[in-house]
Amino acid sequence: MSTFTTQINLESINDGKSWKLIDSFEYHIGEYPSKNIITVPAGFITDLMTVPRFILPFFNPLLHQYSKPSIIHDWLYDKDSKDKYNINTRLQADKVFLEAMAVLGVSRVKRYLIYQAVRLFAKKFYNTTSNGSLK
Repeated sequence: MSTFTTQINLESINDGKSWKLIDSFEYHIGEYPSKNIITVPAGFITDLMTVPRFILPFFNPLLHQYSKPSIIHDWLYDKDSKDKYNINTRLQADKVFLEAMAVLGVSRVKRYLIYQAVRLFAKKFYNTTSNGSLK
């Protein structure tokens, strides 16, 4: 089964919406240990989960079961990183996000709702550097 092997360490950015990854972290796709390991580098900037404020009581993006998959998802949407992992489409990136939430125990209903929202509304963020790393 896919797995995260390291914890995340985040620092809030002054804009109040973004977070900087202090240490790199990994996600193994497929069986552990995997040949396909996604490594998000230290310094990567993420907004975690872009959700309307009224949703926060239901999907708190700071909880690890949402933040870890969200960081992986943002990294895979970044135009400079997605091709490194044999993930070449938005659908593939979204499916990794869905899988990562399952790995961390997000209920089937919540996973489905979040996944559907991503499929409907996140297209404009794909293949951009809007969440990109510090360069």
